[in-house]
Amino acid sequence: MLKHPEKLAWLVLGGVFVLISVMFFKSRPQGPPLPVFGQVTPFHLTNQNGVAVSSIDLANQIWVSDVIFTRCPLQCLLLSKKMKLLQDKLAGESGVKFVSLTTDPGYDSPKIFNEYAKRFQADSNRWLFLTGPLADLRRLQISELKFVVKDNPADLQTSANDLFVHSTNFILVDGKGRARATFDTEEADFQERIVNAIRQLKREK
Repeated sequence: MLKHPEKLAWLVLGGVFVLISVMFFKSRPQGPPLPVFGQVTPFHLTNQNGVAVSSIDLANQIWVSDVIFTRCPLQCLLLSKKMKLLQDKLAGESGVKFVSLTTDPGYDSPKIFNEYAKRFQADSNRWLFLTGPLADLRRLQISELKFVVKDNPADLQTSANDLFVHSTNFILVDGKGRARATFDTEEADFQERIVNAIRQLKREK
């Protein structure tokens, strides 16, 4: 027979309280909620495999987006290298996709995008390179995700392929199609901050 059963009872109750507290803390978003600064409306585009992709296909998915074009002299190559590192970093994270939107749909066909995607070992189940009608892409890029995308005037071009001025940020979109955070890819810790923001969005559910 235990000499002090009341102490054992209090120890058990204390342990249960600590466990519940830890679980409650983990289930809550840490820090203030991420703001909402854009809303994706229905779209229909095409990926690097020639497969139709719509906003419905990204419903309930968290996605990281950027804007690139395959003829880009240097900047887009750097962005895609960084997205590849993020794809690898989040390899075990379910419900997360990566979306690269072309600024140059007249050139970036699915075939061109397919070859480009292979250079970065893109997992086509997770990393989508999307092309389609210019008006639809510009609406999604500029009006909804708040990227900067502009034609580069001929007198300011430094090479024949220096065609566009565009953002070098990554935009984080939640499962409801809402733009929630922007990340400067020039900052050293941006990937870690994206990972933390993704996990915060998951805790919102």
